[in-house]
Amino acid sequence: MGIIKELIYTSGRTLIDVYRQGTTGSFMDIGSFMNLVKSLSNNHVSESDIQKVFEHVSDKQALTFENFEKAFKIAVPTPGSLLSETTVIKQLREWMFTRQYPAQSAFDRLVRSCDRLSQKSLRRSDMHKAMLIN
Repeated sequence: MGIIKELIYTSGRTLIDVYRQGTTGSFMDIGSFMNLVKSLSNNHVSESDIQKVFEHVSDKQALTFENFEKAFKIAVPTPGSLLSETTVIKQLREWMFTRQYPAQSAFDRLVRSCDRLSQKSLRRSDMHKAMLIN
């Protein structure tokens, strides 16, 4: 679900605009949802993954805008807040400098603090969580 949320966020459009792209009525069915996600991802998300997400966020038959918004809304952090990307990057640099961590050691520590060591990656939300923990 996180990948689809990121795809919607990076499309640069509002949720209602993305939802309207995928539906012609007052709800979205599985076929419309699949077409929407495929167009946003350039066919990089599998149909089985799309179907699992649809079943998770809908009432199995249709996806209303309310459920779509609840599932895929991303809270954009306000500038200056701890969640702001710029603030997090600045804090990350200060944290690395004060502890004298090289980049790889710092990254491993952040990944470990979010229990994502096996994936060797951090999502945006994980990065913010890791900075709050460390």
